[in-house]
Amino acid sequence: MLAGATTETIRNISLVKILGLEKQELERINSANEGILDLELLKIRKIRSMEFIQGTLINAIRVGLLGTMFWMIFKGYISFGEFFSFFFYSFFIFAPL
Repeated sequence: MLAGATTETIRNISLVKILGLEKQELERINSANEGILDLELLKIRKIRSMEFIQGTLINAIRVGLLGTMFWMIFKGYISFGEFFSFFFYSFFIFAPL
């Protein structure tokens, strides 16, 4: 709707000039552009906050997994080789996320 108002104003520019409606149309197109800008800024804020939450959760899970594996080495449940195998597998699991 907002982009349509902008396109309509640009297409009818000669009619606007003939009728002397330049000021009114400028105000209308500026308000439409401000609406588009506000929507884009809102979208960017939401995307960035979701990316931050996702990255924080993934890194927290990785740290928890790493801590659990260190604890398992300390208790003797897994060896260093198994630790490194799990550690390298974690890169393949978490990279797509």
